[in-house]
Amino acid sequence: MKLVVSVLALAAACTSIASARPFPAGRVLAPPANVRVKPNSYIIEFHDGAMGTLVDQILGLANFAVGQHFNGLFNGMSVRVGDSVRPEHLAKMRGVKRVYPNRVHTLAAQAGAKNITSSYLHTMTGATAAWGEMGLSGKGISIGIIDTGVDYTHPDLGGCWKRPNCPWQKGADLVGDDYSPDDYDPVIKPNPTPLDQCDGHGTHVAGILMARGDLVRGVARDATYGMYRIFGCPKNGMGSGTTDEIIIKAMLAAHRDGHDIISMSLGGLSWEDSPTAVVASKLVARGVVVVAAAGNEGEDGLVTVAVPSISRGAISVGSVENWDITGGPVNVATTLGARTIAKWEPGSPANFFVFDKATPVVAVRDAAGSPLACAPVSQDLAGKIALVYRGECEFAVKEAVAQEAGAVGILIVNNDGAPGSPPAPDSIKIGVALIGKQDGEFIAAALRKGPVTITAPSHLYNTFKSETGGQMSTFSSYGPSPQLGMGPLLSAPGGNIWSTFPRALGSYKSLSGTSMATPYAAGALALLKQGRPDLTPAELRQALMASSRPVTDVRTGLPVTPFQSGAGLINIADAVKSRVLVSPPFIAINDTAYETHPGGNPAVAQRTITITNTDKTRAAQLLMYHQAADSVTMFKPDGTLSDAVTNGAPLDTWPPAKKAVPAGTQPQVSCTGCVQTIAPGASATVSVRITRPTALPESGRWFYGGFINFQLQWAGDNAASSYVVPYSGYNGNFRDIPVLPPATTNLIAFVDMKGVPIADVASLTVTAEKPAQVSYSLTMPTRKVAVTLVNAAGKSLGYLPYGCKNDAARTLPSQGGHTVLLNGQVSADCWGTQVDVAPGKYRVKLTALKLFGNPDSKSDYESRISEEFTIA
Repeated sequence: MKLVVSVLALAAACTSIASARPFPAGRVLAPPANVRVKPNSYIIEFHDGAMGTLVDQILGLANFAVGQHFNGLFNGMSVRVGDSVRPEHLAKMRGVKRVYPNRVHTLAAQAGAKNITSSYLHTMTGATAAWGEMGLSGKGISIGIIDTGVDYTHPDLGGCWKRPNCPWQKGADLVGDDYSPDDYDPVIKPNPTPLDQCDGHGTHVAGILMARGDLVRGVARDATYGMYRIFGCPKNGMGSGTTDEIIIKAMLAAHRDGHDIISMSLGGLSWEDSPTAVVASKLVARGVVVVAAAGNEGEDGLVTVAVPSISRGAISVGSVENWDITGGPVNVATTLGARTIAKWEPGSPANFFVFDKATPVVAVRDAAGSPLACAPVSQDLAGKIALVYRGECEFAVKEAVAQEAGAVGILIVNNDGAPGSPPAPDSIKIGVALIGKQDGEFIAAALRKGPVTITAPSHLYNTFKSETGGQMSTFSSYGPSPQLGMGPLLSAPGGNIWSTFPRALGSYKSLSGTSMATPYAAGALALLKQGRPDLTPAELRQALMASSRPVTDVRTGLPVTPFQSGAGLINIADAVKSRVLVSPPFIAINDTAYETHPGGNPAVAQRTITITNTDKTRAAQLLMYHQAADSVTMFKPDGTLSDAVTNGAPLDTWPPAKKAVPAGTQPQVSCTGCVQTIAPGASATVSVRITRPTALPESGRWFYGGFINFQLQWAGDNAASSYVVPYSGYNGNFRDIPVLPPATTNLIAFVDMKGVPIADVASLTVTAEKPAQVSYSLTMPTRKVAVTLVNAAGKSLGYLPYGCKNDAARTLPSQGGHTVLLNGQVSADCWGTQVDVAPGKYRVKLTALKLFGNPDSKSDYESRISEEFTIA
């Protein structure tokens, strides 16, 4: 559709819109920093009662290409506009509530060593007991899955679509095979059914939920299902992607189809008021259980939990490693003998480490003799597999070095860190695998004696015991949310999960990610809802959380922080058998400075927990006890970000070396009413006082937490039952954590248009024909960040192109800094017209709003100034 009408015509149309009642001014949410958005594409949310008039007016404008219509639960539409139309023009239309950027989303899963679903896995989650002892299978429960589609022709997944007695009774393809959010005008040609033949993520998720074969057993095999396909096929070497507008359309469709539970193995960094989070909260308010992935950014530290999982009332799911893995074997042939070893590989099919024919291996060395592949190598690796070592630089750097030297694959030898799936960006097109340290040393020793070749067949597997079984997956994202809320809320198996895959792509595959933990938790909720049909969605969440078990940190012997595990690993059978409701299901403590302190003691927070005995015939004896969890930080003593979350225990050894935890570094809990009898059907309250870790300095920026455990024994029972309430807080004033890194760091950097750093900024000359980019980092999320151009007199001349952003996520080391264009142009406001500046000397000023800061208060902003450069 051509976009030809002028801004004046748009403004006239906007002001002509009448309403029976006044509406508050609309709010523009600028694109979050470091987040992909679709250019000139927005989601407009309307106030209730305004939609009809607005739609009629908007559809009459030729400079709008209207995409999706949303009504009922979420009133609005998605639009594409011409270059001259700015979002503040849309926000000025009477009846507009919010204008959101249309974000682009990609799938978050990684391939893992193959695993046949073992009875041990389901035993540890209580699924085996729920199936056998209780006869639960999900029958009568309806689950909607929003994903890449499903290969419903797979015999383990029913082999049918919308026939009588078929598990697939709802759903649709919303995009088609050719859809890509990166296209200016995406092709949306839905197929008759959401058949997944080109990606596999949705088929894998579906198997975790409902597979009925011998190799994979789903959690809720007899539930009724719907699949809503929102991703096209991968193309041009890129993974599948989608946008907010398509996700929202799927969420609304799943709601209209009457699903009890919606499972969403997707998400991205943002704030709780992003559009998908707003819709998720509305779904929960309408009685739908929304289960969403916490995210796979755990190796980038705290404050990485994803939306929509942190939306109000949703269930955010973290990932626990599987106990048994079955690795697609790597067969090594050497003059010292043969060996079969396990591997961990990325999630993209382009990077699967599969070599059906014998392929030679070469030990890589750079010019300095280093085997780390952190610098280019001169070796000719054409047709060979590169053997490199983990350490000093990101996996992506090593992969790029090997690929540029001609390698067809790369084996990365693990150091003393925990094994796991190595990430690979879309630019990497070769096979990638991480192998164990001892296996890597065997190959290196063999190479010193003679040639080494490898085969890695796609159709074979060997079973190994996992060294990390039952522990939190290193990729599983951490909370808190940008507003200090708890997330994830609970955890389920997500590391190295064997499940169904499209028949055209091999029928079975192992993937790792919170994408895998999410359907496991959704299936658990289906069994719980079947066994406890009296529970509301909020009570289902309470019951599953309270029956979870904290995950032990093998380095400290303490429970893992709730900021990564939530309440812990789910136990389905215990949740079904529960005779208790605990409220609240978790406690998110404010920071030390702004918490309401009993008796004025700044070290103490007080909360009241209500325990309801749902047994109508027997009283229960209550006893409370406390488990302090790891206190964690992601900051070094100098205030800069650390490479990893630390709890004070050594991070560089595997198997881990256990370290005694110093006194005073964990919180303490006391209580009133912690020993009492609760009458049949009655409720009791317990007052808890949580004392922050007094031995931890506030300068260390520590996050603390733990688990309040309630042990209840009913009259006539031989044993007590345990229930848990996780709590978490920040040791200090959350508002004092700098959003910007220390001034001593190279905070504002300059790079050319290919991303190559510019070392001599003083000699940099920028022109329209030779632009550059400004790169910056954010230590913490911020509601508002601005990048402006400052002249020699210190006066700000305006915003750089795309230099005004809202709801910015913190910088992730694995993804690099945020960037804006430097081309000699500025705008007077966030969305104004760009104008040229006069030639001369300039600097860049970076300004960011502090955590919980007042955007109208100048004192609530941090700022930094760059080195001087020239614009010609």
